[in-house]
Formats: sequence, C-alpha cells, structure tokens
Amino acid sequence: MCRVLVSGRKTALGINELAKLCNVIVVAVPISATADVIRQVGPLLSQDKLLMDLTSLKKEPVKLMLDNSKADVIGCHPLFGPQLKDISGQNVILCRHGVKSGLAGLKEYLKKNN
Repeated sequence: MCRVLVSGRKTALGINELAKLCNVIVVAVPISATADVIRQVGPLLSQDKLLMDLTSLKKEPVKLMLDNSKADVIGCHPLFGPQLKDISGQNVILCRHGVKSGLAGLKEYLKKNN
C-alpha cells in the first residue's frame, strides 16, 4: 500500500513540501499546466527520486522532465480516458528514461493492483 499525497491550487500542501515528502512524484494536471508544474517540481527532486507524468502526450513532458530534474524519469501514457471510475484491467504504457530502480517497482505495483 502506498501513501498518496496531493498538492494543487486548493490544497494546504505545497509543491515544495510535496517534493520533500515523496519519493515518487506523478504530474497529473491538465495538459495546459503540465509544463509549468514540471518546471516547478523537477529541480526540487534529487537523483534518488522518480518523476513521472500521466498525460497522453509524451515528447514535450518527457523532455521537460529530463531537462529540469536529476530524478529518474518515466513517462506514462494511460490507454483509457478520465471518465473511468475504476482503472482495474486497463493498460498504461511506461516510457522509461534512465530509470535505475523505480521501473521494476512501478511495474510490479501496477500489475499487483490491476
């Protein structure tokens, strides 16, 4: 089981605190805000952290994550839409970029909880 923390415009938890508390950061915001959020959180993460996006676009978000962070990077592309209430049985494409340790754990977690 993983503890999930959320930071957003209307939360008490800010992005700086979130980066300190979490080993894995998943950027899951509207595509219009993705680049700004990556630019904000990326530099806050050390190389032992994992930075991911959850968008249908890959080229720009992955490039931004690689350019703005020392963290390992995984681009995630869900093969389902936001209208689903339960993602059990759905597929997600993982695009790894220099990931050393986070990929195996992520894949196992997704398989186990699918």
